[in-house]
Amino acid sequence: MSDPSFPVLALDLGGTKLAAALVSGNRVLERRQVPTPEDRSPDHIVQTFMALSENWLERVCKIAVAATGHVTHGRVTAPNRQTLPWTDVDLKTLLEQSTGKPTTVLNDADAAALVAGLKAVAPFEISVACYPEVHPQASCPVSDLDNLKRKVDAGADRAISQFFFSPEAFLRFRDRAAAAGISAEIVPGILPVSSVAQTRNFAGQCGAAIPAWMDQLFDGLDDKPAARQLVAATVAAELCGQLYAGGIRHFHFYTLNRAELAYAICHLLGLRAKAST
Repeated sequence: MSDPSFPVLALDLGGTKLAAALVSGNRVLERRQVPTPEDRSPDHIVQTFMALSENWLERVCKIAVAATGHVTHGRVTAPNRQTLPWTDVDLKTLLEQSTGKPTTVLNDADAAALVAGLKAVAPFEISVACYPEVHPQASCPVSDLDNLKRKVDAGADRAISQFFFSPEAFLRFRDRAAAAGISAEIVPGILPVSSVAQTRNFAGQCGAAIPAWMDQLFDGLDDKPAARQLVAATVAAELCGQLYAGGIRHFHFYTLNRAELAYAICHLLGLRAKAST
């Protein structure tokens, strides 16, 4: 068993983002993420993870990876060719050779095993993914919800949802989860839209529905970034307000390195930065 006094490097390999977190005990010490690059070759993905984890690797005792697709003994095969065009990539060996750290690779379907394994190492505070509009690789909504329940039963503290644009879809999902015996908090994932084309690309990979009004709302704003951000902040704040009215009290923002946009949304929601002392 790994010494819990040493941090673990947690990596998330997805179709829309690559994320890294330095985790110690039940605390996330630092986290970083970038959009999944255009070049999705195994070597480039590993190089991107190495850059994300800069200055962390010498501190960690092991690496844990959650990858999209099918994983067998650390080898990844992604059935969704748009998401990750891999066939039988030995990601475990690639990372171990690049980092010198023991590495565990599991897929989203095996996330429950990853949660259980991390909880056995130390009392980590763990968030897992959920999909209000159903994971694109799930056979049906019921099996998708069953997978979420396995992750929560394995010890996950909360679930953070994939982005969506229909508050009703999220609230129905929350209610179905509760009826299925899932007691952990489900936090909505909010994606502020500053590029409809980019959002449509993300949605095509994760199964999120794009409302018909979005193209019209952002039409003509391609060369007007200030106006585009104003519209994006207003749309996201309105979505959060509707969710708040439905009983939601916590939100997760997919900032995509646009901190000023997330700041504006929080301001619209009534939050104010604390005065520095």
